[in-house]
Amino acid sequence: MTNALTNDADILDEQELEALEQHYKEREQEHEKDRHNVKDRLSGHTFLKRCHLPMYWLARLREMHVGDTFIIASLRHHYDEMDFEGVAEIYAQKESKGVYKLHSNWTLLSKPSRPHRFSELTFKIEKGGIIAFTGKHSPENQHSFVLTSRYIQWLLKHVTTEDNQPYFDLGLPPFLSGVNVDKNSRTTRRFYPKGKHNEKGIHYLFNDEQMPKSMMECIVDYGIASGAINFS
Repeated sequence: MTNALTNDADILDEQELEALEQHYKEREQEHEKDRHNVKDRLSGHTFLKRCHLPMYWLARLREMHVGDTFIIASLRHHYDEMDFEGVAEIYAQKESKGVYKLHSNWTLLSKPSRPHRFSELTFKIEKGGIIAFTGKHSPENQHSFVLTSRYIQWLLKHVTTEDNQPYFDLGLPPFLSGVNVDKNSRTTRRFYPKGKHNEKGIHYLFNDEQMPKSMMECIVDYGIASGAINFS
């Protein structure tokens, strides 16, 4: 903004300069307003139904504290030939009071017709369980998130007992579905490892590698593995 005003200052009088400055201020205010404007409202249960997710998870989202990460599902597969870890993850984070962000990452090498897919959605939960999405690209990101969620739910229904075993032994749900982790990477609920149901439950502490990956991390991982990114 400063450069534009400086370049125009030589040909504008004081009154015109003030008008131009006001124009830029109003344009910035419009951009800021648009960033917070609600682009779509719908029932939380309707959105969860579209995603093929449990209806009670709306209540679980409301229980979150600022800094929490609610893992909706986390699937990972290591491709030895590329030395690459593909992920299929969807998760929510509570960024501030009343403000949440949904993330979905899909980098599994399933088939050529299913490309890598990413989305980020900012939303608020209003009275009556209404989800209010904000941001210009909300419709596109909603569509991407719903598709990724459905892919993942299909995979969850078709996993083998062997795939489930590590989670079952720890007392965790398959692929961490519905696990909430606080800002210190510690589970907010207790879990009961196999054979220890009579003992006090355990709060698990996740390390950085076990936490959901960011979109940028997924992109960089694939870029390095595919050779598109080369640091040499």
